Order: sequence, then structure tokens, then C-alpha cells
Amino acid sequence: MAVPGVLWLACLAVALIAMASFALHRRRCVRQARAKIRHDLLADRAGGRVQASIPQTLPEPVRRYFARVLPAHGLLPAVTRIRQRGTLRSSCSSARWLDFTAEQVIAARSTGFQWLARVGIGAGLSFEVCDRFVANEAASEVRLFSLFVLGADRGSRELDEAALQRFVRFHEAPGIHHLGGDARTQQFLQEVARSHVGAADADLDEGVV
Repeated sequence: MAVPGVLWLACLAVALIAMASFALHRRRCVRQARAKIRHDLLADRAGGRVQASIPQTLPEPVRRYFARVLPAHGLLPAVTRIRQRGTLRSSCSSARWLDFTAEQVIAARSTGFQWLARVGIGAGLSFEVCDRFVANEAASEVRLFSLFVLGADRGSRELDEAALQRFVRFHEAPGIHHLGGDARTQQFLQEVARSHVGAADADLDEGVV
């Protein structure tokens, strides 16, 4: 009677080892995919700084805004890296603040970015948040240990527009100067440019800015 019990335990051990191996492989694939996106975005540096210009097709308030915020020499970083450390809340109503670290890479020439954050939740546990806009498509995901998907969204118009708004705000609109990406991205960038200066438009018209 002992032999079947030993076989059962052996089978269980093999199954657990197989599951652990698959989980480690899956986590490695996720991290490699993120690393590749980061590498591809950083590759924008090879082309040197980006020459900014303001399309004449933009509305007058938008062109005046860009004329003010863009540098006089017209040269912008092709790639911007931002490292963050601080605390955040999962929602405005939450009273709990969580420690996090993050890195964002923004590539002006290819009109893309990736924001990767690690958020501690206590007891040595953490989850990762990855937001990106790459190849004219936005994606967002939350994973536990880079493995278990807690939430994800990809490719919706709303997500694309939100990602382009982040791109414009983080990079002070350097991507507007050349309108990289496909026709849909170009249209989104034009719309985001208009909405981005909506609040400043009144100040511009009043001569405050």
C-alpha cells in the first residue's frame, strides 16, 4: 500500500515542478518582451536630437502655445528617460499609500513610450504596472510577480487616446512636430494637441502667457 502512495507523491512533485518551470518561463518571456520594447525605444537615440517644427495646419492658439514651450533652437531629445520613486494610491478614496518605483522611456521619433512600475503591497509582495504605446497601439496591464494578470486592456480607442495624451504631456509635445505613426495616430495627435492647450488657450488669448 505504501508504493502507490509514494508514486502519488512523486507524480505530485513532478507536476509542481512542471508548473513552477512553466511559471518561470512565462515570467521570463514577459520581462524579455518589456526589455525589447525598452531597447527599441532607446534606439531612437541613434538618430540624434529631433528637429522640432510647428505644422501650419494646427489652430493658431495651438501653434502659439508650441512656439512658447518649444526651445528656440528647435532641437529636442529623441529619447527621454524618467525614473520615479514615491507613493501612490490605488484609488482616490483609498487611505492606504503604497511605495513604488518606476521608469518611463519616451521616444519622440517613433511616437512611443513605456512606463513600468513596481508597487509594494507589503509582506515582501509587489505587483507591476506596465503602460505603453508602441507601434500605434496602446496597452496596459497589471501583473503579480510579472506572471499573474490582475488586469489588462489593449487597442481600444479610449486607451490609445489616453496614451497619446500622456505622450504629449510627458514630452511637451515633441511628437507633434513630425506626427509619427500611422494615419490614425496622426489624427489622435492632432486632437490631443488641441485638447492639451485647451486650458491654456484662454490665457493665450488674454495675453497672460
